[in-house]
Amino acid sequence: MRRLAVLTAALVGLSVPVPGTAAPIWRGGGAPDGLTATRIIAEADGTLVAMISPEGITASIRGAPFRRQPSSGLQLGDFVVTFQAVAGGLRAVDDSGDVYASSDHGRTWHLQAEIGGIANAESAGDGAIALGIDSARPDRMLLAFADGGVQRSSDGGVSWFSARPVAAPPRPEDEFAFVPSSLTFAPDGSAYLQIDDRLWRSPDFGDTWTPLAAPPAGALTVDPVASDVLWVAGTGGVFRSDDGGLTWRRRRTAAVAVVPSAADPDVAWAIDRRDVHITIDGGASWRGLAHAPHTDGSGDVAAALPGRARSICIDDATTLWCSDGGAFAPDADRTAGAPASAFMVADPVAPGRAVAAQGRLIWETTDASVSWHRVAAPLDDYVDVVITRAGTFVSGLHGVRFAARGSTTWRSLAGPAGISALAADARGGTVYARTATSLWRLGGSGPFRRVAARGLHRGVPFFMSVGGGGRTIAVTGLESAVSTDGGAHFHRVRPSRQLPIVAASAFDGSTLVAGTARSLLRSSDAGRTWRRTRRGDASEPLADPWHRGRWYAISGRDQILLSTDDARSWRVLAPTPPVASRSELSACCLLSVARDRLWGTWVFGTGIWWRKIDARRR
Repeated sequence: MRRLAVLTAALVGLSVPVPGTAAPIWRGGGAPDGLTATRIIAEADGTLVAMISPEGITASIRGAPFRRQPSSGLQLGDFVVTFQAVAGGLRAVDDSGDVYASSDHGRTWHLQAEIGGIANAESAGDGAIALGIDSARPDRMLLAFADGGVQRSSDGGVSWFSARPVAAPPRPEDEFAFVPSSLTFAPDGSAYLQIDDRLWRSPDFGDTWTPLAAPPAGALTVDPVASDVLWVAGTGGVFRSDDGGLTWRRRRTAAVAVVPSAADPDVAWAIDRRDVHITIDGGASWRGLAHAPHTDGSGDVAAALPGRARSICIDDATTLWCSDGGAFAPDADRTAGAPASAFMVADPVAPGRAVAAQGRLIWETTDASVSWHRVAAPLDDYVDVVITRAGTFVSGLHGVRFAARGSTTWRSLAGPAGISALAADARGGTVYARTATSLWRLGGSGPFRRVAARGLHRGVPFFMSVGGGGRTIAVTGLESAVSTDGGAHFHRVRPSRQLPIVAASAFDGSTLVAGTARSLLRSSDAGRTWRRTRRGDASEPLADPWHRGRWYAISGRDQILLSTDDARSWRVLAPTPPVASRSELSACCLLSVARDRLWGTWVFGTGIWWRKIDARRR
């Protein structure tokens, strides 16, 4: 859980490395960019393309792992209004009305049209507009205005001509009261235009418009293979029309979004923030799918796969989850390689081994980050990992699980329930788990046992450090506290609210080190008094449990600090790894130490790295 505290507290603030500092020897890294998509779409050849920011594109080309696209020529504004797959490529439209086109899965783009300044020729005002692009014939576009006027282009937006306006109601005093909320082309080339609570259909590219029954409140979706099938998802329920919007039938309770199949009009998925349901009979019945990925509450991060009637993929926190009509599973082909955004801990005794938790997955490397593979742990919302000589402990929404060293079998441990922070004494193997209301201790092979924890503040568990032979516990939360008797009693450290990270010495039960935005502090009396040992921004103080008196920390987001006199003084050991994309470094940084090497995680696409520890240098 300390990793969550570090991630939320440490934003980008990279400084220039100290001139003359010798380049370090870092190995590993190579983690791919994380797939934290804002929108994801499928092209006809099976390529998945995701927008990971207003100016970032990543693609999985025909099943290969996702790779960041150069996206040269793309100069999108602050908000992308349209991002869709069309025949022969992609289209992206920003909120200023610039239309961009790509024919190589987002690698290169060209500005196709500028429609932001086009006014409605049928009236003096232009008002709000909606743009529709025909996916089958992408040179065909329609523009709709708030007063009902419609413009059309047959050459990709180069020239525009008036189409027949829709019969919009008289313009009220508020000229933006009737805002075109959607303009969507159906597979047969007809267009559906929604303005406020009214819906029209044009079968002839805007020559005529037919008013339809008022649709239910919610987001309108046109089926990609059946032009007469429409869906609406909203708080009032999920509705379907089989006659092009003339009539509507309620098909299920409320959902955030509906994603129709790319191959079968009777198949669709209803998506909520934690549940995904499928129908294979046009909405007459639904069933939930196991291991449903979490979404941001919309269908923008979901894509139905072309040519596969019951296949859908959904992005969930850097991992792509796919279903062929049954339970969801991580798509190992597209997201294999390494955990792109994770917290990682080193194995204290096995050289080259580290374990990382990423969302609901656990990853492992046994060759010092050259390669990573998924661990067959049960799916859970994981928040922490620790490793001892006995094995690996992981904490998730459903409690603490354990796999003995050398075993692939995971078992749930009795004791702490729900999310808990974990910490362990690397030398002795004592493990502590802290939930929001209690503290648990595990020693040897026995079960977790609740400890008294008198004086410990009850609240959300944050970073916890164990040292002093497993007897000293430093806890950071709303107020920092320390126990020197194995958790029986805690006292608040001073100043408790100004110390975001407090780490305990592995050897001395009274020595603590704290990192703040202004300095590194040391206490020799279990947190009752403190002395500044280094000025400047510092984070992630970490005691080396194998070499007495050695500590590590990070300063300035790109310098590794070392102390060999038990944190009384510090020097720059080396810059952080030479990651290739520092501009994408969203948070910094996480350290872990094994007997023979120092590990570091530079999160969100910059990799997991390590360097050898030379314990003889003082």
